[in-house]
Amino acid sequence: MRPRLVLVIVLAAVVGVGAWALVGHLLSSGRGGPGLLEAGALAAELELNAQQQERIAAINAEFQRQRDEVRARHREQRMELVRMLRATPPDREQIDAQLTEIGGLQARVQRLAVDHMLEVAAELDAGQRERLFELVEASMCPVAGMGLGGGCR
Repeated sequence: MRPRLVLVIVLAAVVGVGAWALVGHLLSSGRGGPGLLEAGALAAELELNAQQQERIAAINAEFQRQRDEVRARHREQRMELVRMLRATPPDREQIDAQLTEIGGLQARVQRLAVDHMLEVAAELDAGQRERLFELVEASMCPVAGMGLGGGCR
């Protein structure tokens, strides 16, 4: 396999993992517990009132529906890429087009996650928003080796 093709495939995989990791940080603790933006987890951390919890639960449900649709399409596109890579000889133009499609889906997941976070933040007061973004930063930007937030600064 040509080095350029390998590089493109590796970069596509890294971007994909990054997109799924972002969504994972926002919605799932990875230990079966509630994720950062789940209404229950936020209720405790941000002292949400009942109305906020209800609105955030609705926002989460819509986000999860959209995310699941994109994930299903992403899975299909990855399977198609593998089929293309197995072809003898592989068609570079088709493979490149498929990588572009996969990259677009990964970008879509990232946009969905950011839009979701902003929708949740819009339901909060100023102090709650500040605390939310402190939690997001701690989740997404741990200090190397410490597991503490603040590594993005």
